[in-house]
Amino acid sequence: WKPYIHRRHIYLPTMQSQCEALANNPRTVSGEPTDVLIGEEVGLMDDERAFQICRSQTTPLNAQTFIASTVGTEENVLWKMILDAEEGNARKTFCRYFKDENPSPRITDEWLAERERQMPPIQFRMFHRNMPGGETEVLLAPEVVDACRSVIEPGSWNELEKLSDENIVITGAALDRATLEGADETVGVVVGGALQEGVWHYYVLECRTFELSLEEAIKSWTMDQFLRWNISEFVWEQYQTEDLYRWAENEGIPSRFEHAQGGKQLSAFTRLQTLAATGRLHIPERLTKLLRQLKFLGHKAKGSRHVQFGGTVGEHDDAVYALVWALDAVA
Repeated sequence: WKPYIHRRHIYLPTMQSQCEALANNPRTVSGEPTDVLIGEEVGLMDDERAFQICRSQTTPLNAQTFIASTVGTEENVLWKMILDAEEGNARKTFCRYFKDENPSPRITDEWLAERERQMPPIQFRMFHRNMPGGETEVLLAPEVVDACRSVIEPGSWNELEKLSDENIVITGAALDRATLEGADETVGVVVGGALQEGVWHYYVLECRTFELSLEEAIKSWTMDQFLRWNISEFVWEQYQTEDLYRWAENEGIPSRFEHAQGGKQLSAFTRLQTLAATGRLHIPERLTKLLRQLKFLGHKAKGSRHVQFGGTVGEHDDAVYALVWALDAVA
């Protein structure tokens, strides 16, 4: 009964059966009649078309499908299968749904608490509580945002240095520019980091809204902040800022492009969440617009590994995005 093991399949000659591994692609699975279908982490598939095709090709009467997976989002096929089974609408289906259970002894309450501070709430529940990601919800609790309010507002480089017990500081800035056809706002933010007893704390030094998004006004403000705060890096969000980025490079201002929906977005917003939750983000009380936008900042799971961030209930998020990229420049 010894099997023949090949690169992509296992063949059992005595049983005249073959187990084949296929890529998660509709083209590779089409036309493959299946007796047994095994789906691994179906709930985390961003593209579930291949799995759906395989299910439709389990034609024999005794064909079976086995799935072991994290539950994923509410839009995923697996969650719909779970609901059908629990509501009794799926005959011949056995479903055991482990919700909010962690059988491994290595997963302690302390470890979970630390992970919860490091991940957006929706992702934490999906990956560590096995609960589906659903509607948009706020990223930061109101009390967490309120705890960021600060009466400390450094007005100069020297004042920022005094906040560090070792006089070790760093500054960064970012600009989120409004699109020409949208109702967004153009916002620039400057952040300063100060090392205190071996831990970095971050202070919002400037938050400027440009009502008309005029190029000359933005350039003047950028140069003023660069000279005043000795900014180490300026991040330009990659919408309507290519001209400003080139100008800054020519002026000797260290600059970087960043796409709002790029690969660094999740880590950048997770950093914001962690700093706010641990009391290391300090925002002057006068910056009411930024504080309000933080309270109404929402997030929603989009597929298995992507989270969409933005203002809820019609709120702007431009100041928050500028803050996130300014923190990314220094943290």
